[in-house]
Formats: sequence, structure tokens, C-alpha cells
Amino acid sequence: MATNTFVLDNGASNVKWASSSTGFKCKRFPNGIFKAKTVKHPLVGDQLLDCTDFSQLYIRSPFERGILTNWDIQKIVWDRLFSEDCAQINPSDTALIITEPVMNLPNVRQAYDEIIFEEYQFHSALRATAPFLASQGAQISGNGPLPAAVMVVDTGHSFSHAIPFVMGKGILRAIRRVNVGGKLLTNQMKEVISFRHYNMMEETHLVNEIKERCCIVSSSYEKDLAQCKRDGSFSPFRLEYVLPDYNTTFTGSIRADPNIPRQPDEQVLVLGNERFAIPEILFRPSDIGIEQGGIAEAIADSISLCPDDVQEILYANIIVVGGNALFPGFKARLESELRNLAPIEYDINITIPQNPIDFACESGSRWCESDSHLSFMTLREDYDEYGSSRR
Repeated sequence: MATNTFVLDNGASNVKWASSSTGFKCKRFPNGIFKAKTVKHPLVGDQLLDCTDFSQLYIRSPFERGILTNWDIQKIVWDRLFSEDCAQINPSDTALIITEPVMNLPNVRQAYDEIIFEEYQFHSALRATAPFLASQGAQISGNGPLPAAVMVVDTGHSFSHAIPFVMGKGILRAIRRVNVGGKLLTNQMKEVISFRHYNMMEETHLVNEIKERCCIVSSSYEKDLAQCKRDGSFSPFRLEYVLPDYNTTFTGSIRADPNIPRQPDEQVLVLGNERFAIPEILFRPSDIGIEQGGIAEAIADSISLCPDDVQEILYANIIVVGGNALFPGFKARLESELRNLAPIEYDINITIPQNPIDFACESGSRWCESDSHLSFMTLREDYDEYGSSRR
């Protein structure tokens, strides 16, 4: 019998984990191998947190377009995660709950099982999507009666998905995907900054930090765009970001008062409409040539494919997880757009957890504490006898 339960939300950007042996306290670190100019050896996972010079940081990720394709890199990251220096687990007496991409490919699923059971010898395991764990957490953590249906919107590193769950089960035919995630937004911001300001095409880590700290979601895109053009340097959206020189300063900062004279050695990036034009792609992918509707359209389309008697419940129970939900103004914009798409008699209730990045891991932990996961687990003995077909 397993003496420990380990929840692993294996995202394309970060791995998030929690263990029953430590009270299911969720932790995370970057999912990849990194090469910094000032460090001779590669940095794996949490080792990046000790790095100070992120200039021209070279990143190798195990994921490509949202699918786990490089198992050599992923195994190196997992070796670090499971080691005594990090999570300190013994796979042979550990039950593993691990997330996989939505609509994962069958051969990739089989590879997951082979690595989990044959390489690491886990006692038992369950593959599930992050939205599934989020839906389970939502259904056991709220006050009052459990919702019969939940719409989980996962807008993360690679894609944005809208997945309806009815009585705890996802409706596959109603899953909708928008091919926009945090990685695309960062890459787009690199191009825009490099064209308008400085060449930062090799500064992925720095530009991602700028995106997370400076970008917002506009409530009225056309109006704000016109205001930026009209007001120029006096626009309320104008923001000055002091770039790190990685000699005396190792992190960037926002200039609190742009009227204060700059220091002679300061390199300042002046942002204007980039602050809201980049996140706008989540709602209007066609702005950069992606022939799709935005997140709001994906949600409405997904709900329209569900049974009529649960559609109103889904509009009233929308949970948004993933890093893109942290953009200021995201919730208000999504509510506004959904109000225009949903039937007038339906209430719209959108919940963004306090920590949307870790929410799937936290929900999976709460789910495990209730022992509701036990019937979903596959024992290693069953895998040895039946293979992946058992799952």
C-alpha cells in the first residue's frame, strides 16, 4: 500500500507539485534545462532560481506546441524533482497523480505510463488533465451544494482551453482550444519590442518578466488604442521599465515617477500600447493572423454544445486558471464579452483563484485528502499485467 501521495502538475512552463508527506504544500519550479552565460554547467529546474544573470538565457523545454516530445529533458527534470535535494520521495511507495495535456496523443500517453511505471517504478498512478483536477477541487471546496456542472478555462503556456465538466466528467465533443498561450504572447512581445525599441529576440526570460509585470487587458481596446495615438507621451498607458544591466542590477523595475531624471547608466524601455495590445491576442487572435475566435467565443461555443439543461449552470460556474488569468483587467473583459454572447436571462459568474497558476495542483491535493481519487488509480501490478490498455 502506498504511504505517500504525490500530485504533479507537469506544465510546459512550470512543474507544480505537492506531497502528502509535507501536508500537500504546493511548490513549483521551471520545467526545463537552462544555460546561462555566467554558469558553466546547465541549470535544471529549481537551480535556475539561484541564477542572477538571465541575459541571453538559453532554454530547452521538454514540451513543443503543448505536447511532451523530449523525454530526455523531462526525465532530467523529474530526476531532480524526485531527488533528495527537492521533493524527497520514494516512487515505490508513492501514489502519483500527474497531469497530461488536454486531448493528449495515444502514443504520448503510453510513453507517460512506461516512464512512470517502468522507469520510476511508482506504486500507482493516475494521468489526468489540469482542468480535471481544477474541476474536482472546485466541486469539493465550495460552500453549499456542489455544482452539477463547471466550465474550466485553462489559459496557460501553450494554449487556452475551454472544457465543460458535468457531474465530474468532461464533455469531449464540447472541448474548444484557442491556439494562444503565454509563450506566444511572450514571443509576440519580443518581436514588437525588437522592432520599436531594442533588439531583445534573445532575451526570452527578460521579456516574459516584462510581460507579466507590465501588461494589462483593455476594457475597450479600440478606444484605448486611439487614446495612446492621440496623447502620445502623455498617455496614461505610458510606462517606463528600467532594464537590468546584470552587473549592478539583476532585476528590472518600473519607474515610479517618470518625471525624475534618469540615471546616466539607466537603460529604459518605454512601453505604450504594447501593454494592452499583446494580451488582446487572447481575445482577438485574428490580430496576428490566427483565424480563430478568442477565449470568450471558445467558452460560448463550448457551452452551446452541452445539453440545454446544464448551459445556464455552466455560465454561472466558470473557473479560469493558468498564468494569463493574472493580467489586470482579464476578468472584467471576459465578463463583458460573455455577457454579449450569452442569453440575456443567464447569470455569468467567473471565478479566478487567488493563485491560478497553482490551482490545479492545489485542487488535486484537496481531492486526494478526500480519498475520492482512490478509485481512479492504477496499480503497478495491473499495469504490468494489462499495460496501458488498463488505463
